[in-house]
Amino acid sequence: HAIFLFKIKLSSVHGGIFVTSWVKSSMAPIISTVYLQVYNRVSSVWETLDNNNSAAINTPFELSGSITTNISQYYDESLVVSFRIMQSAD
Repeated sequence: HAIFLFKIKLSSVHGGIFVTSWVKSSMAPIISTVYLQVYNRVSSVWETLDNNNSAAINTPFELSGSITTNISQYYDESLVVSFRIMQSAD
């Protein structure tokens, strides 16, 4: 798997969590889907917010997502949310 982990510190917890990332992969998503995921701290599971399975190799594309319910399940005591972008190497 190719995985890029990143964290975002929220300025507040009102309204929800919103994330957008521009991605480019050397393995075409049409061959291996690229996923944007967020870590749920309550269930200890990575949840998919968005994916792309149609972009061409080395072509930028956008992945984005939002969480507007149960947002306290996603941030820690410092209001930090963990995300990852991953693609299987199959």
